[in-house]
Amino acid sequence: MMKQFIVWTLAALIFVAAYAVYLVYSDAKADCAKQQVVSTTLCATVGS
Repeated sequence: MMKQFIVWTLAALIFVAAYAVYLVYSDAKADCAKQQVVSTTLCATVGS
């Protein structure tokens, strides 16, 4: 029973982490569109 709880907790953490990465990624993309000069390096790193 405890093992199943651990598996579900890990799955939830991974989901939350993936969602956070997605939010940061989409924010970076939006910033790239707005201010190309400042975040050119970031855009190149994150992806065009």
